[in-house]
Amino acid sequence: EARVTLRLVLDRLGEKQSEQKLRALLNLGIVEKGATRDRDALRIYTEAAPLFDRSSNHSLKGKFHNSYATVLKGLGTAEERDEYIDRALVEYAAASFHFEQAGHRRFQARVENNVGFLFASIGRFSEAQHHLTRARSLHLSVGDHGGAAGAEDTRAQAFLLEGKYDQAERAARSAVRSLKRGGEQALLAEALTTHAKALARLK
Repeated sequence: EARVTLRLVLDRLGEKQSEQKLRALLNLGIVEKGATRDRDALRIYTEAAPLFDRSSNHSLKGKFHNSYATVLKGLGTAEERDEYIDRALVEYAAASFHFEQAGHRRFQARVENNVGFLFASIGRFSEAQHHLTRARSLHLSVGDHGGAAGAEDTRAQAFLLEGKYDQAERAARSAVRSLKRGGEQALLAEALTTHAKALARLK
């Protein structure tokens, strides 16, 4: 239903450049990604990229580049395509730039968190930690302690991938402690799972 509705919107908007058209294209890609049709999402975003380039809305452009990067990361990981991973990193960098220009530090922090985990997943651990430190700092700068704890959980996952189990356990324990004080149960569940993995690695 979402796909049909968005296609109708795009048909009615026609060829004219508009913010509504960009939002519809962005959401159509999100729908396809959610339906695990990553190839369709990639095609939509690849064709839409020149339209977003002409937009002056930094917030919207940031969301587009972040969604585009997420699709590329998923395909790159699933198909072991290094060129997709490289393109994902470029798109994440663009997303971070536009969110910074728009003054959306919380969104920028989420991008930094995504980049950090992506770097960790391809074995570039030093760069991963740099981005995760930045993600935590940005979350704290806007008073988002839950987001900062989420970044610390991602740091723990990066340490697990690197085989640094002591540091992973400490980071995960810190994330759990922070999240227990808040009401973000989904993030807490993830952090508890990470902490359990770290404890298991330490036997």
